[in-house]
Amino acid sequence: MILSLIISFLIAAPFFLYIFNVGNRARSLVLFFGLLIIFIPSFLFLSKYSVIGSSKEIILVSEVNSKIISGEALKTSDLKKIRNYVPEDELVLWFEEIIRKSIQENNLDAAELTLRYAEEDFMQSGNETSYYFLFSLLRDKKFPQFASASITLDISDLPKCAIEDSVFKIFINDGPLIPLAISQNNSSEVIHKITNANSPIPGFDISSAFMNESTLRIISKVICENDDIFEAKRLFKLSKNDVNVTYKIPSNQWLIALK
Repeated sequence: MILSLIISFLIAAPFFLYIFNVGNRARSLVLFFGLLIIFIPSFLFLSKYSVIGSSKEIILVSEVNSKIISGEALKTSDLKKIRNYVPEDELVLWFEEIIRKSIQENNLDAAELTLRYAEEDFMQSGNETSYYFLFSLLRDKKFPQFASASITLDISDLPKCAIEDSVFKIFINDGPLIPLAISQNNSSEVIHKITNANSPIPGFDISSAFMNESTLRIISKVICENDDIFEAKRLFKLSKNDVNVTYKIPSNQWLIALK
């Protein structure tokens, strides 16, 4: 650093000696062109309106967009160019836009490559939810037959009860303690449809459970107007062949809970 300053000073010394020499009649002209030479590179490369930087960004965006729209596969080298150019605090936004654009244009290979490549960036920046949401968008585009998967619970065989509130929690049996889906209804309805919209974590949802043919643990809880509480627990095995299932909870599975 110090060496660079010394070299810069030595290079600039003749210029300043000439400028401060009162005998030189062309001082003002030399000063003008000298400042111009300093200003132009600063504007082109360093300023917020950097023409060179903007041009490079336009070229980079154009190259990536062209490949996505044409259906051409992106390469890791394309994503490395973006990593080397984009500021670190904007990197996730760039990758997210590429993934969304790829899914929109049906270039699923490009979306999948970018998701894998950028996973660490999403996780380290605290954007896990965005990552899982993008993953679910790609999955639903790639496997549309599972996108509208649902589980409908019928509680019409509930013992005598004026329903005030009902809560349903679905877990993967022998899986994480995080619910796959949660549904709550403050009405007397007896038919409850549970979809991906009821999942707390995008991507860890009803569709993924059907794709993996998971065994679910369904916990149902109903509160009556007289404050009685009924609960039912049941294991339910899913099949890829039927992604919109209805399960009627029989009356003998309802147990009255202790208050």
